[in-house]
Formats: sequence, C-alpha cells, structure tokens
Amino acid sequence: MDLMTRLISGKLSEQLGQPLLIDNRPGAGGVIGAELGARSKPDGYSLLIGSSSTLVINPALRKLPYDTLKDFAPIALLVRLPLVIVTHPSIPARNTRELVALAKRNPGKLSFGSIGVGTANHLVGELFAHAAGVKMVHVPFKGGSAAAVALLAGDIEMQVSAPNTMLPFVRSGRIRPIATTGTRRAAALPDVETLVEAGYGELGITGWYSLVGPAGLPASIVERWNSELRRALQNADLRNALLAEGMEPDVGSPEHLGALMRAELPQWARAVELAGVKAE
Repeated sequence: MDLMTRLISGKLSEQLGQPLLIDNRPGAGGVIGAELGARSKPDGYSLLIGSSSTLVINPALRKLPYDTLKDFAPIALLVRLPLVIVTHPSIPARNTRELVALAKRNPGKLSFGSIGVGTANHLVGELFAHAAGVKMVHVPFKGGSAAAVALLAGDIEMQVSAPNTMLPFVRSGRIRPIATTGTRRAAALPDVETLVEAGYGELGITGWYSLVGPAGLPASIVERWNSELRRALQNADLRNALLAEGMEPDVGSPEHLGALMRAELPQWARAVELAGVKAE
C-alpha cells in the first residue's frame, strides 16, 4: 500500500502543484488508520487509502469503530491486486492440478503462509483448499517479508501472496508460481494460469486499494479528487510502474467504488464463515 500510495501521490503532487503527506498508521489490521480517516474533517484535505481488507473483510472479523458504508465517502478505486499462489521449488508441482493432487496424497501435510489470520491472503488459501477438497495447514506471519523468508528457507511449502512481494524471487527462480487469482491473467505474471482457468470459477478474486474520504465530503470535492486520479492513472509511466509491481490500475467513478463495497461486504462475510475464522 505504501509503495502504491507514493507512486500515485507523486503524480498527483505534480498535477496539483502541492505536496501530499503520507501518514502511515499501521496496527490492528488497518483499523487504526481507517478510524482516523473516518473521523477526519470532511474538507478534502485528509483522506484514506482503503484496502479491501480494511473496508470489506475486517467488518466480518471484529467489532469496528467505523461503519464502511456509513462513515466513508467513496472517491475512486485505484488498483486491483490479484494474489498469487507460490511454492518452494522443491515441491513436485508445477501447476494447480499437480498441487491439488499432491495435497490429496498428503492430507494435512502441506502448509501455506499468509500475512495474518483473516487477511485476504489467508482467506483465499482457505477458500482454495475448500474448493479443491484438500486439507492444508495455515501458518500466519506478521508480514509478507517474514512469510517470504520462511518460504525461501523451505519452512513452509507454499504461500498466498501479493505479487510484488514474490516477483523478484519468481524471476530469479527461487520460488515457483502456481496460479493467480482474478478473472484474467495477471499482467506481471502472464505465463501463470489463473485459478479460474484451472477450474475454480468461484476464485476469481482480487484485492484492491481505493481512496475514500470521511462521510459528508462535499460532492464537488469528491469529483475533483476522482478527476485528478483519473488523469494521474492515465499516465503511461505511472501505469507501467504499478503494473511492474503486480498492481493493475482500475479507476472508476465514486458510484462504482460504492457499489463494489456494498457487493463485497456480504461476499467476504460468507468467506470468513466458510474458512472457519472466528470473529473477534
């Protein structure tokens, strides 16, 4: 998220002739930063980069100090982020079919890492295991780097990850990509099949990042920010920089983002229930 924000804000600063301050507020699975965004003054100067985890997955996991639909004004979707399933090269599987067959021969012996319980990475791994009819062990880590280190060392057999964390290791051959989520092949991994292509149509899932403001943000300010974002993300250099990191620009209208949040809230609630993750 920080990388994407810095890339986009750099272009916005050029357009607006104003510096943009990035205020990272980590902790509590994004809840701390989201609450600050929800409580900000609705003047257009303090906005929130909201992820699918923060806005539509967290509500199914815990009691929150904000309501996604009531406390935020949608401004624009920024990028979609297909996830990638990768394995250690020692695993004798080169595609989804072979990985599923291996897991069925070894029930409960394959482990997959994620960046934490209840994250999109974790839930997609559980949904994949459920759809394939296999049993795997989930191993949560405190971030993508820690999970990547464990995978590189062979401490876990596979990982569900954002592409940018894994691309350097994939390109060097130290990690093997098996499949990506999403309804089409990831631009950063065009030779890797999707889970949809492998026969799991219900797993055409992508994460996403968006820009939202506090509820009550005037329509004129929403439209100004949306317009500036559309202009910024039409820039070829910016688009290519995002695509190189596995992030696919997809700016739409404020109404498009609002509809996406309304649609995905119940979808992720069902995913959490199916994965057996206990709400906090």
